[in-house]
Amino acid sequence: MSSITTTTLAQTVDRSIPLTAITISELKEPAQLASLSVSQISSMSSTQIADIATTAISGLTVAQIQAISTAQINNLSTAQLANLTPTQITALKPAQVKALGTEQLQALNSSQINALNATQIKEFSTQQIATLTTDQINTMGRPWIAAMSPTQVTALTSAQAAALTETQLTFMTPVQITAMGDDVKALDEKIASLSKAQVAALSTAQASALFDSNHLYLSDVQLTALTSSAIAGLTASKLDLLSAEQITNFTVDQAKGLTYQQLNGLNAYKLQAIEAKDFAAINATELQSLNDSQVSNLTSGQIAALTPTQIKALTTSQISKLGSEQIQGLTANQISTLSSTQAIALGTSGVSALTVKQIAALPINVVKTLETAQLAQLSTAQIQALSVQQVNAMTTAQINSLEAVQLRALDDSDIAALSINTLKLLNTNKIDDLSASQLGRLSALQLKSLSTSQLNSLTSSQVQNLSAKNLAALSSSQVRALTSAALSGLTATQVKDLSVSTLATLSTQQLSGLTSTQMQALTALQVKALTTDQLNSLQVTQIQGIDASDVTGLSVASLKALNSEQIAKLSENQVAALSLAQFKALSTSQVSALTSTQVQNLSNTQVANLNTAQAAALSSTQLSGLKTEQVQALSGEALSKLNTAALSGLNTAQLQALTSSQVQQLTTAQINQLTSSQLQSIDAADLSTLSTATVTALNSNQVQTLTTAQINALTSSQVKALSTTQLSQLSSSQVQALASSGIAALTTGQVSILMDNAASALTSEQLNALSTSTIVSLTTNQVSSLSSDQMSSLGTTQINALTSSQVMNLGAEKLATLSTTQITALTSSAVRQLSDAQLIAMSSSHINALSSTQVSALTSSQLQKLNEHQLKALQTSGVSTLTTGQVNGLSNTQLWLMSTAQVQALSTEVVNSLSTARLASLDEDQINALTTQQVQALTSTQLNSLSESKLKALDNDITVISTSNIQALNTDKVNLLSSSQVAALTATQVQALQTAQVTSLTTDQIKALNVSSLSTTQVQALTSTQLSQLKATQIAALSADAVESLTTDQLQNLNTTQINALTSTQAQAMTADQINSLEVTSQLQAISTQGIKGLSTAAVASIDTAHIAALTSQQVAALGETQIQALSTSQIEALESNDVAAMTATQINALSSSQVSALSTDSIQALTSNQVVVLRNSQIAALTTAQVRALETTDMRALTDTQLKALTQAQLNSLSSTQFSALTSAQVQTLTLNNRRINPYPTP
Repeated sequence: MSSITTTTLAQTVDRSIPLTAITISELKEPAQLASLSVSQISSMSSTQIADIATTAISGLTVAQIQAISTAQINNLSTAQLANLTPTQITALKPAQVKALGTEQLQALNSSQINALNATQIKEFSTQQIATLTTDQINTMGRPWIAAMSPTQVTALTSAQAAALTETQLTFMTPVQITAMGDDVKALDEKIASLSKAQVAALSTAQASALFDSNHLYLSDVQLTALTSSAIAGLTASKLDLLSAEQITNFTVDQAKGLTYQQLNGLNAYKLQAIEAKDFAAINATELQSLNDSQVSNLTSGQIAALTPTQIKALTTSQISKLGSEQIQGLTANQISTLSSTQAIALGTSGVSALTVKQIAALPINVVKTLETAQLAQLSTAQIQALSVQQVNAMTTAQINSLEAVQLRALDDSDIAALSINTLKLLNTNKIDDLSASQLGRLSALQLKSLSTSQLNSLTSSQVQNLSAKNLAALSSSQVRALTSAALSGLTATQVKDLSVSTLATLSTQQLSGLTSTQMQALTALQVKALTTDQLNSLQVTQIQGIDASDVTGLSVASLKALNSEQIAKLSENQVAALSLAQFKALSTSQVSALTSTQVQNLSNTQVANLNTAQAAALSSTQLSGLKTEQVQALSGEALSKLNTAALSGLNTAQLQALTSSQVQQLTTAQINQLTSSQLQSIDAADLSTLSTATVTALNSNQVQTLTTAQINALTSSQVKALSTTQLSQLSSSQVQALASSGIAALTTGQVSILMDNAASALTSEQLNALSTSTIVSLTTNQVSSLSSDQMSSLGTTQINALTSSQVMNLGAEKLATLSTTQITALTSSAVRQLSDAQLIAMSSSHINALSSTQVSALTSSQLQKLNEHQLKALQTSGVSTLTTGQVNGLSNTQLWLMSTAQVQALSTEVVNSLSTARLASLDEDQINALTTQQVQALTSTQLNSLSESKLKALDNDITVISTSNIQALNTDKVNLLSSSQVAALTATQVQALQTAQVTSLTTDQIKALNVSSLSTTQVQALTSTQLSQLKATQIAALSADAVESLTTDQLQNLNTTQINALTSTQAQAMTADQINSLEVTSQLQAISTQGIKGLSTAAVASIDTAHIAALTSQQVAALGETQIQALSTSQIEALESNDVAAMTATQINALSSSQVSALSTDSIQALTSNQVVVLRNSQIAALTTAQVRALETTDMRALTDTQLKALTQAQLNSLSSTQFSALTSAQVQTLTLNNRRINPYPTP
């Protein structure tokens, strides 16, 4: 047709012609239909719409699709719709989707269905939803499901609902699930895929419908998601379908929905399966309708969980059906909510089952309504559990109904809470039933309300529990109503607490009946208040029963009026209780009348307050009876007034009890009158208070009788005051008893006396107290007389003070007993004077203790005397101070015995001075231990004298040897170095190696050598074998100069790995001769591309054609522009075609015209189109006609207009017909128009 244009690509429709001129059915290709305009599409008639080929309809664009009207959409056939692409389906407008008919919708495949977006899906009517096939429903994805409204979901048929997959169900929202209505039943076993949220959305009817199923597909987890209303909507029979375990899983919210019909329909097992917390959520009204049998089936845990509201709702009938275990399950809070009628409904058995906590929780109004029969069933424990408020609320009838054991079970505080009126109404037998402690808790007001007859019935035990306050509250008539038997029950505390006024009401008859114990309880105030008549009525035992402290209540006048006989009859405690005022008022005759027992019981304070007259009145018998603490209590004035006769009566214990201040008060006359035993009995500390004059005045007998403790207690001033005569009289034990402070205070003369007379008696501590000046003043004989133990006790300061003569005169055995600290304290001069015997006697520890200063003071002769253990014991700090003379004095064996640490401590001067023979005495460990400074100090002679093992023992310290010493090493010594030592050589040391030394290196040494420091001379000295052992990393480390210095013979012996390791810097140093000497197929081709890049242009220009031809394609491609330009035409001509083909565009572009002309025709033919296209105009013009003819057709088509313009007529004329035919029309036109040359091969 005229409207369709045929091209090489496709058929299109001219949009400018009218639609009526187009035959739609002839448009078979999608592109043809797509070429129509939107207006053409929208103006199509229904017939034309129907004529659209199914093969072409997929060509409709989005704009075209959306231009189709709803009427046109309705005219699309199912076949046409089935051929729409998902993209086209997505492009449909919502109104277009809404216009789709049943057959059209059902024609859509799964991809098309799922291509619909949310907006489109929402436009689906309920009728359209209902027409969808089950297969379509089954293939809907998440977007489809999510987009459906509840109304659309409701429109699903049962078959469609059944077609939903479990995965699709998981996509549905709870609202959608609800919208499914009764169709939920169609889900069958797929119900198990519903989430908890979806299950929770089920309506009451839906849930009920699920329970109608033959199989309950809801899982236990899903069941917990049902709402309370859904649960409540179930009939009793449906609920009974659930197992006990499922009922246990009910939530609190679900339990709220349970009805009494459902509960009454459950068997006991299922009813008891309801958890306590869930049971507590059940409506109280529903519980109120539980039948009696169900109530009796409830567990104690369920009962305990009931809320107060639920408890209140229980009927009396239900309460009466509760068993003992259920009742005991009630909580205190639940009990507190019981009404009076509910409590009465419990009956006697129910009340008796209550626990003590439950009893305590009963409301007051309930307690007072309990029947007496119920109260009679209460145990003592239950009675005891009643609170004060509960007991106080009880009626008189309830109290009187209690048995005696029940009444006594009431807490004391409960009795105390009874009202006065209640107490008044208690008959006497109930008063008798009260325990003593119960009666004791009655308040004063309650007790005061008791009648005289009630009081008259009180027993002694009951009276015994009355408080003083209560007794004081009794009226005179009430007190008189108490029987004597009751009064005898008063305790000492009660007697003590009786008020003076209460005591005054007692008749003399009542008072005379009090026991001695009760009399003893009277206070001083009470005793003082007794009248003369009352005192006169007291019996002797009662008077003696008055507490001693109460005697203090007597006035001084009353006391002074007592005669000696009366005083003597007072008990010792009563005398001891006299106040100071009372005691001081005693006359001397009264004091003399005191018995020894009474004196012994005087308090220290009373003794201390004896005045001088009273003290003088004391007899020797009275003094001898004084206790030691009483003696110590005597005042100094009183002590000084004692006559000598009385003082001589003091025994040793009493004298020893004297205090320092008391001893100090004794006069010289009194001291002189003391016997030896009395003097020795004075405490040592007290004796130290004597003045120095008194000490000096002691005669020899007194000094000799002093105990060691007394000697030891003498102060330094007292010791210093001792005369030489007194010191000479001291026994060895007395000398040993002298305090160190006293020894330190002695003069050199006094010390000399002690050393001459009792040196052996001096203790270590005493010797240690001697001053250095005193030590120096000792004679050599005195020092020698000291024992080993005494010497070892001397302090370091004292040892340091010893003179050389004193040390020299010490025996070897005594020196050996000195501690290491003492040895260290010896002066250097003393050490230098030590004899051979003394040195030999010294232990290794002694030698080790020598300081560096002491070691440096040792003579060569002394050092030679040291044995193996002593030598090894020398500290390194001491060894470091040894001079060359001292070390050279040591034998070779001694040198060999030195530890590695000691060897390390030798100074560099000492090491440098060692002869080769003495150096040879050192073993490998010692050599290895040499420090870097020591190794550095070794001479070349010493180094060359070392054996192989010792040379290797130097290890990496080889690096510190000077270059001159390195050069001085014999080649055989160099040859002995380990690989690690060679590797450790510094660059300076390597450079210092002589060629002979380099040549002598072994292959292992060569492998370890740092070759980067080798000079050209050293490199040239390397043998072919040595070179062949170099690792690739070593080759790469050679300097450029070193590489340049390699001879062609040396190069030819390098392997390909070594050649490959050459860096670009090394390659740049290589000469043409070196390169041309390389073996072409192995060594030359082994040069890396980086190495090739490094070759100098001069070297490149001089490479012979054989080597040029041998280069690999990668090597050629690595050449730089300047290297390419340095190639001669003969070298270019020698390049292989595959090498030329590997050249980069930059390399091709760098070729000169003459170099291009030199390329072989094979090389030209090997050029790629990418290479040809970069040829410059001058390069194009330089091509020979033979080269032009060698260009491939693809290369011809790659020529640019500029390159074509550069072709000469001769070159153009040389083109073959095949080459010319390969040119594009544009290229031909360029040749024709721009070059204006005649085409030798016109296109036929």
